[in-house]
Amino acid sequence: MTKILTFTMFIFLLNNTIFAHQNTAPTESNSVVRFDLQEVKAIGEELRFYFLITNTNDMDTVLTIRANEHKLYDGKGNEYTSSQIIVGEQKMSGSSYVKKTFIKDIPLQACIIFKNNNVSELPAAKLLQLNVNKTIMRFTDIKIAQPTSEKNTIELENNVFLQITEIKPEGENLKIYFKVTNKNEKDIKLTLRANNQRIVDDAGLEYKSTILEFASQKNGGSSMISSNLVSEIPIVGCFEFPNAAKLKQIMLFEMIAFENNFRLKQL
Repeated sequence: MTKILTFTMFIFLLNNTIFAHQNTAPTESNSVVRFDLQEVKAIGEELRFYFLITNTNDMDTVLTIRANEHKLYDGKGNEYTSSQIIVGEQKMSGSSYVKKTFIKDIPLQACIIFKNNNVSELPAAKLLQLNVNKTIMRFTDIKIAQPTSEKNTIELENNVFLQITEIKPEGENLKIYFKVTNKNEKDIKLTLRANNQRIVDDAGLEYKSTILEFASQKNGGSSMISSNLVSEIPIVGCFEFPNAAKLKQIMLFEMIAFENNFRLKQL
C-alpha cells in the first residue's frame, strides 16, 4: 500500500456559484464539502486516487461526479483522462456519473481511476484535476510509489493479494499453484476464468492456461469460478498450462482479474 501525505480540498458554494480553493471543497447554498486525498495506488494497469469526502454543511448535499471528466498530468507533456469513478458502493465508467447525497459529517470513500497509456507506471503526478459539480479542483506534486510486496505476489484489488506458491510440471503440463488473501475487513467476491492466464518462456513461446482449480472447484476452457473472499482467510488454487512442462524459465506471467490486467516477470 502506498501512503502519501493527505491533501485537502474545499469547495464553497454560494447562490449556485462555486469557488474552488486549493488545499482547502463542495455543495449548495453556504455549504462546504471536504475532499481528502488519502492515498495513491498502482494496481495492475490502473492508477487509483483514493479520497474521503465529507460534507460539513448543516444540510444534505448532492454531488454529481462523472467518470471521465478528471485529468492527470505527468509534467512531461502527457495528459490522461479518468476512466472510472467509485463513490461508496457505486461504480461508473465512461460518460456515466454518480449522483450522491452526502449527509452532514458522514465521510464516504471515493476513488478516481486512470487506465491505459502505462499510467500506472508513473513515479509522480504533477497535477490531478477533478471536475465536481462543474467546479475544478487541483492537487499538485503527488508522489506515486510503486507497490512493494512479497515475491511473486500481485495485488488484484485494493488489499487483495494473489501469491504464486509453487510451479511444477505434471506429465506434459505445467501447474502454477497460488493462494489469494483478502486483507480488507469486508468480504470481496473474486471471479477467475480458466483460460485468462498466459505465460511466455525464455524462447519467446507462449502458453495459455486451460484448467483452473479454485475454491474446491475445477473448470476448463472459458468457464469461470467465483469465490467469496473472507477477511484474512486464504483460498488456494492452481492454473494448468498444457504442453508447458519442459520450459526452462517463465519470463512473463499474465492474468486477468477484476477486469484488470496483471503481470509478473521472471518467475
